[in-house]
Amino acid sequence: MAASAPATTPRRCDATGSRSRANRRDERTGGGAPVRQLVALEKVHVPAGGVARVEIVVGVCDGLSVAGKDGVRRIHVGEHSLMIGKLTHSVTIGVEHLGA
Repeated sequence: MAASAPATTPRRCDATGSRSRANRRDERTGGGAPVRQLVALEKVHVPAGGVARVEIVVGVCDGLSVAGKDGVRRIHVGEHSLMIGKLTHSVTIGVEHLGA
């Protein structure tokens, strides 16, 4: 293998479940929102054997909102999961009513 050729690892992907991946939607939104969406992506060069610290900023309005059938973006109240690599972080969105 040439030094500049990328190394690849074959991976097996099996489809399980009764619906195709393209048809999975979040039922809380009337079936319009995807179950998962990419909200941040950053390419980082890490030398072999090295470690890098990366800061990922996810804006609530941009990262956690979904567009309804009417085109209006909404943030759903409740628990959201942020998956970063092999870690999953839970974020709970709630509504607080302020006095008049």
